[in-house]
Amino acid sequence: GGSSIGESESRRLLTERAVEGIKPSILGEETSKLLLLQRRVQLALFVLVTLGTVAFIFGAYFIFADVAVSDIKGISTTSEFRAMTMECAYLQRSLLLSSW
Repeated sequence: GGSSIGESESRRLLTERAVEGIKPSILGEETSKLLLLQRRVQLALFVLVTLGTVAFIFGAYFIFADVAVSDIKGISTTSEFRAMTMECAYLQRSLLLSSW
C-alpha cells in the first residue's frame, strides 16, 4: 500500500514540474490577442465617453442658452401682464364701488 502512495506522489510531482515548464507557452498567443482586444474596447469606450461629453457641453451651451433666454423673456412678459391684470382688477373694483 505504501509504495503506491509514493509512486502517485512522485508522478504528481513529475506532472507538476512538466506543466510548470510549459505553462508560459500555454495560451500565450490567445492571451496577447485578448489583451489587445481589451485595449481596443477600452479605447472605444474612452472615445465614446469623450464624444458624449463634448456633445453634451455644446448642446448645453448652445441649445439650453437659447431656451434660458426665451424663458427669461417669458418671465418678464408674464410679470408685466400680472401687473396690468392687478391694475385692471383694482380699477374695476373702484368703478364697481363708485357705482353704488
